[in-house]
Amino acid sequence: DRIMPEHETTTWYGDGGSTKSMTAGVVALCCALGIGVGPFAPTKQVVPLVIDYETTADEHAERLQAICAGLEVQVPHIMYREQIRPVADDIQQIRRQVQRVGAGLVIVDSIAPACGGAPEEAEVILRYFNALRTLPCTRLNIAHVNRHDRTRPNGNDAPFGSIFTMNLSRSVWKVRRAETSPAANMIDVGMYHRKNNNGPRERPLGLRYIFEEGATLVRPLDVMKDVDLATGASLADRLRIALARGALTTKELADETGAKEPTIRTTLGRMGDVQKMASEPGGRDRWGLKAA
Repeated sequence: DRIMPEHETTTWYGDGGSTKSMTAGVVALCCALGIGVGPFAPTKQVVPLVIDYETTADEHAERLQAICAGLEVQVPHIMYREQIRPVADDIQQIRRQVQRVGAGLVIVDSIAPACGGAPEEAEVILRYFNALRTLPCTRLNIAHVNRHDRTRPNGNDAPFGSIFTMNLSRSVWKVRRAETSPAANMIDVGMYHRKNNNGPRERPLGLRYIFEEGATLVRPLDVMKDVDLATGASLADRLRIALARGALTTKELADETGAKEPTIRTTLGRMGDVQKMASEPGGRDRWGLKAA
């Protein structure tokens, strides 16, 4: 529930190849099995329905079989719908399928082909989201990132298309794949909470995929301990990383994070888990974590 609010619409976005679809498949397995995997822990067991515009039933099944082999479990019942028509044009049939099987989670992969037009146009996205809202279950959208935002790792980006994709989603997460991994058969992934209508944003989540012969292992990962993935975290979280090594001045924190000192002082003032340890000349106070 902290990742996808029940009976609401959540959107995940990221570059192609960031493992969005694979990670959504892990969530579908969690919900179908009613078990926690990696950083994901469902609040209830439900039947998922995957509406797929990007791959095929065979590829979808092969991916799930590999993850289940890594979990050493049988492949659960996951409804799959290889889709071509836009969601809004086919919503009556989709809604009937959801009601017939009692689906509790619908995953749409991905918004661009599912919306039936240019995702940049407000009317197209509004029609898509309005249709999606008629489904009596939790909804998860998969989206890509705006091409002009790919070089901005620290949160100054958004799902591709109209601003209404962000506005109409109750929860929004960015999915980012690490540039490097500890081994050739591993992929490290960070997830960053960009929006939450129902409370404060969650701390970053991380997971590691380990690819073995015929099996995909999924493990939790501490994003804040990964130098590459930590750059995608919020300024507050990056300040926590720096302060975990000991108290620092605002000048030292600016050197660590690349942010300006006034911005750092404002952010520190809003963080309940830090405190001013000492006053330094020139207003460059020394700050530390309260726990430390």
